[in-house]
Amino acid sequence: MTFITERKISKAVENILCDSYNKKRNFVESIEIFFSLKNYDSKKQKKISGLVTLSSISRHDTRICLFTDVTHSSEAKALGTYYIDFEGLKKLKDKKKTLKKITKKFHKFLVSEKLLKTVLRILGPGLTRCGKFPSVIDHSTPLEEQINRLKKEVRIYFKKTTNSGLVVGNVAQNNTEIQNNIILVLNFFYALIKKKFNIVKTILIKRSMGTSNSLN
Repeated sequence: MTFITERKISKAVENILCDSYNKKRNFVESIEIFFSLKNYDSKKQKKISGLVTLSSISRHDTRICLFTDVTHSSEAKALGTYYIDFEGLKKLKDKKKTLKKITKKFHKFLVSEKLLKTVLRILGPGLTRCGKFPSVIDHSTPLEEQINRLKKEVRIYFKKTTNSGLVVGNVAQNNTEIQNNIILVLNFFYALIKKKFNIVKTILIKRSMGTSNSLN
């Protein structure tokens, strides 16, 4: 794999943003990075997975669901953030279709520490399968700050496959914001694979409705 320069990243992002400007959609397109590996067996070799915090929020419309205790319910209501309290959780028990819709609708989940066991018992398997395991929130940090921190987190994971993709930006952001996020993700990815560049097949970035731009 050839070394990926900042100039190459900047040029690829510029191409995506220019193409998006010339072919505007009626929604804000996401920009994703895709990794493809070779000579890697996810069943036999150590799992490649990790969470990295970006410098700016990558999704334009990050949908977050909170499972809240009494205090967090009041804070979530004041912020206008969707939440499900303990009573709401109890009503979801054994309602598989509703649980599936919730899991699919939201990108990320937060849970008050008191409700963690309850959430894992009711939604745990479904959230784990789709890589949306809930993050725990506490009462020592303002809820809004914890939500914004979660919005910046993205996960790299290769589950029973040699491919992985994640959102690193959107077309409403500028080149610098997107480029900084990509560099953070690349550096984290290199650390995860312990700089074994020989197992990297391709690294691409693309917008939702656009063509791919190779970085390697």
